[in-house]
Amino acid sequence: MRIQLRQGLNALSFKQPLSNEQRSYTYEAVFQPEAVQGQNGAFTQGLPGDRVQNNSATTHVVALGQRRILLIESRKGEHQLLVDRLKTVGNSKYTVHAITADDLPQSKAELAVFLSNYDSVLLANVAASDVEAGVVADGRLGGVITEEQQEILRSNTHDQGCGLVMIGGPNGFGAGGWKGTPVEAALPVDCEIQAFKVLGKTGLVLIMHASEMADGNRWQKEIAKLAITKLSSYDEVGILHYDWGKHSWHIKLQVIGGKKAALLGLVDKMLPGDMPDFDGPLQMAHDALVEPARQLTTRHIIVITDGDPALNNQGILGQMKTDKISITTVGVATHGPSEDTSLMKIARQTGGRFYKVTNARALPAIYTKETRLISQSLIFDQRFQPQLLFRSGPTDKLPETLPPLFGYVRTSLKQSPLVEMSIMAPKVGEQEFPILAYWTYGLGKAVAFTSDARSQSSRPAWDRDWASSDMYGKFWEQVVDYTLRPTESGRLMMTTEYHDGKVHVFVDARDAGNRPLTDLILQGSVTTPSPRADQAGKFELHFEQKNSGLYEAEFKADEAGSYFINAQSRRPVRKMEKGKEVVTQELDSIRAGVTIPYSPEFADMESNVALLDRLRAITGGVTYTEDELGALVKSPSAQVKQALAEQVFRAGLPQFRELQPIWYWLVLAAAIGLFFDVAVRRIALQPSEAAVAATRLWNRLRHRAAPAESSPQFIDRLQSIKQQVGASIEQQRAARRFEGEEKGLAPPLPGTETAAAPPPPVRAPSGPPAQEEGADYASRLLKAKKKVWEERERPDEPKGTSG
Repeated sequence: MRIQLRQGLNALSFKQPLSNEQRSYTYEAVFQPEAVQGQNGAFTQGLPGDRVQNNSATTHVVALGQRRILLIESRKGEHQLLVDRLKTVGNSKYTVHAITADDLPQSKAELAVFLSNYDSVLLANVAASDVEAGVVADGRLGGVITEEQQEILRSNTHDQGCGLVMIGGPNGFGAGGWKGTPVEAALPVDCEIQAFKVLGKTGLVLIMHASEMADGNRWQKEIAKLAITKLSSYDEVGILHYDWGKHSWHIKLQVIGGKKAALLGLVDKMLPGDMPDFDGPLQMAHDALVEPARQLTTRHIIVITDGDPALNNQGILGQMKTDKISITTVGVATHGPSEDTSLMKIARQTGGRFYKVTNARALPAIYTKETRLISQSLIFDQRFQPQLLFRSGPTDKLPETLPPLFGYVRTSLKQSPLVEMSIMAPKVGEQEFPILAYWTYGLGKAVAFTSDARSQSSRPAWDRDWASSDMYGKFWEQVVDYTLRPTESGRLMMTTEYHDGKVHVFVDARDAGNRPLTDLILQGSVTTPSPRADQAGKFELHFEQKNSGLYEAEFKADEAGSYFINAQSRRPVRKMEKGKEVVTQELDSIRAGVTIPYSPEFADMESNVALLDRLRAITGGVTYTEDELGALVKSPSAQVKQALAEQVFRAGLPQFRELQPIWYWLVLAAAIGLFFDVAVRRIALQPSEAAVAATRLWNRLRHRAAPAESSPQFIDRLQSIKQQVGASIEQQRAARRFEGEEKGLAPPLPGTETAAAPPPPVRAPSGPPAQEEGADYASRLLKAKKKVWEERERPDEPKGTSG
């Protein structure tokens, strides 16, 4: 359209014929200015000062029509029987579209618009991945849903009320790598089994060889973390690498359990070296995996390398195959066909797979695929009889005895009062495994069916008996009906306004007679351009009734892109059933979208003069009007240039001295000084002893033997002096005893004792002095030893044996 705009708001209208297909439509308007007409009527080409960022706008229109179901599968036609049954049941009330995971839009904005066309989404035997798979030797690792797509799927259920059904199979639930993903958060089951003692365990060993690819070592750490995250807590994992000239365990093979955080921290410290050969690490991995105490039912090794390490012990591959240990080799930037052939041979001889990688972004997808393939302990593929616990919702009108199933993926119920399990597999010990579970998640509903729906007339699968029974179509019709978005009756009308960084949402509620509905309970949610699970509560709408039947809510929108808004109402309705008044909840919903095509800063068309004035006043600058600046530019004299130069290129800011406290340094110096003051006063050093110690230390440092003269002679002299001192004291003792006898103090003769006579004094035996003479003996002996020491420290002086 070629039009002439006037000052202010310009309203334009156009007609766009719609196709017969009922779906959501996106409209975009782009403004392309050609010329501007001045006050004198003259035209100027283009638009001076045009901001191209705000020259476009988009909006979404949601069209009502037949209920639409989206089925996403790994391979085209894998669930054709299920699609055909859904198309025929209920008088064709559904429009069913079956696509593969590769057909989903990659852009988050496009995927959000695409999913808004459907009322329920079925994920049928589809695997999860963390990044795009890339191209490898086996072909493209397709059929996966990236993490960004998973977040949109989660938000589409939680915030927009769309149904979500996950159907099992070899690529479903935990076997498909859905553990820890945004989609798992929306499911009523966890993809990990809480009790592992009744199941076989998986052992995985990662052999890390230094990668010559750009950022290769970082990618090795990422994939090691990915393997630990994807494995269940009851599985075992270990990491081997080449470090300090030898093969060693960086993480010994061990049960993950509750040590995930610690193991992830150890991975960050890993630095793989250039491994010379595979013999050592393969033998170490083999010996650890076959230990009987581990009781591993699945044993697997993943090797990432450039192909340089040699394998001299070819017999180790035979041991691996005998002990049912498979090896997957990943060739990263290999140097030629010979390395690829060698790695391929290792993989094929042990029943593993070989990948040739030229882009590091393919590594996480490979490890996701490998960890999912070895999680066979999650799959039960034998005939069993499912048990119907009650009839309600998806299980309404089912027979009391259900046909048998031939397999399912083990999961655990979420610990939530909202979760219902209506069909269960036989118990194993005390562990319960759900076959059908469902709950309400946000504004939507989610169902988990852990068996599969892949059976065809020529290809039976786990649900072969269900597919051939009369209840098959009815069962899936009830499952889909339970998850559909609430119907829009037309009694609610939603409008949106955006200003000041916020979106205001208005809902006008009226009944069939155009009377306002004032007793509604409204709740709503918003899907943002970049939804995240941790922001789910941030974008919940809380409506307030501002007028009769007019409800209003608002949310902050500071991100450019499309916002999808869903509001659901509950209204108590009284009905008469079997002669009794029954109060039921009448549900209704309304959806709309609002688009912020550009950042809000580009919406300001005028300068913020007040802010500029404040900045000029704070900084001491100068204000130039547009006319003044234009005049200066047209006639730049030398004086004007100098003035501008002084304003723009000013001298540096004045220097200031910043005072810093130093008291803590003074306290530290005082403490150190106090320590040395006490040490000088209390610690006494003998110069002679210090000299001897220094001489001894110097001889030891120079590896010189100590002088041979001192030790024997020194001991002999000490013993001689001890004997002399003892003999001298013995003589004094004998002299005192003799003097006592002369004074009449001798002991009485035998037979002349009297009762009153005191007992004779106790005398010490010959040898060491008695107790009363011990102090004197010790003092004299100490003086003699000291003298010998002094003579020993003066080797140049003549030695004597003074008593």
